[in-house]
Amino acid sequence: EVQQEQEVIIREIEKDQASIARKFYQLSQENTYKIHPLQFPVIGYLENFKTLTRDSLLYYYQRYYVPSNMVLVIGGCMNLDDTKSKINSTFGQEPSKAAPAPVHFPEPSPFATRIIEAEDQTQVTHLSIRFMTVDLFSHHLYALDVLEFILANGEESILYKTLVEDEKLAYGVSCSSYTPAASTGFLDITVEIDPDKVESVQTRITQLLTYIQEGHLISSRLIKRAKKQKVASEVFSISSIEDRVVKAGQAYLYGYNTDIFSHY
Repeated sequence: EVQQEQEVIIREIEKDQASIARKFYQLSQENTYKIHPLQFPVIGYLENFKTLTRDSLLYYYQRYYVPSNMVLVIGGCMNLDDTKSKINSTFGQEPSKAAPAPVHFPEPSPFATRIIEAEDQTQVTHLSIRFMTVDLFSHHLYALDVLEFILANGEESILYKTLVEDEKLAYGVSCSSYTPAASTGFLDITVEIDPDKVESVQTRITQLLTYIQEGHLISSRLIKRAKKQKVASEVFSISSIEDRVVKAGQAYLYGYNTDIFSHY
């Protein structure tokens, strides 16, 4: 069974290695994180994975798959007494055991600009500009997430209107504010451009961010619009019972409280 599943996952890794989008994302991660394990691909490295044995798999399972390291979330129309009885007769039979202590990896801001480049067969140049930000419990988190929408969500956003529509410097632009559970996050601006536009696009993005930093470009109307978009995005993300179950589990994993997203 181990060998059979190993072959399936090897094909997945090889598929990842052939994807321009995945390669680009992984390069960006390696350039952003020098301490946190986020610098490594989630699916792992092919040569390492090929050395995996049944014994090492069992060791990992016995070490990490313990009750204190699991969150069981159940949603839907149910009889609570029957459900609790079923849980107690299955999951409840697992012996208590301490899970490995979680480790926090605060990622320090770089002393200077870090640049990483790679060449591949692609129609356009992909450029990512990232800024280290805050951790999950910072009060700045909300402003950053709204800024993400103001910068590049929709055709009325600042970066899209300037770089794509008005100045024709880019084919596409996106922005994301990512904050992991146990480290420092980042604000990522990604653009698709011609190779000879790299320097001019970097300069223009720096100018726009400087204007914003100085208190220009962002109006009350843009802020209200972005907040509405953000709220709508959050509401749509819990449109089914499956969505709500996932959110509750994520909230508990992130902060040991199922109400984190409601508060957010």
